[in-house]
Amino acid sequence: MGFKSIREVVETAAVAHLGTQGLTGVQIVAGVSAAVNTLPIVVATVDSVSDIPEIAQGLGNFRCTLTVMVVTETDETNSTSVHRERSEKVMSAFQDETALKAVFAAGGDATMYSCDFKSLEDGRGERTFGTSYTYEVKAVLAP
Repeated sequence: MGFKSIREVVETAAVAHLGTQGLTGVQIVAGVSAAVNTLPIVVATVDSVSDIPEIAQGLGNFRCTLTVMVVTETDETNSTSVHRERSEKVMSAFQDETALKAVFAAGGDATMYSCDFKSLEDGRGERTFGTSYTYEVKAVLAP
């Protein structure tokens, strides 16, 4: 097995987990790319990575800040309620820590210790609704 970064591992697990949440017709991707512009979309990206202070450094343990963005077109029929429903599915997905740990285990690249909710932000673009969830994910890379 080749080396994978913790960012890639966490984003991949988040996308895989979200893919099981009934978000039909929604593109779910890891990271932000100019090539991805089809709405509706859910984007999972690791914004920052640091050591876990209470665990000895150098052992592959990381604290990652994961942001999950839900973007819906305002032109969509019932766009407000549809956007809120999608957003709730995303939030519910990350509250199911047992299922998320299983996704990490199935991937084989890392073990997740915890996924803690940090914040929620809503916003509007010119023709979009957006909701961003921020989580702190603690994980260790597989040896």
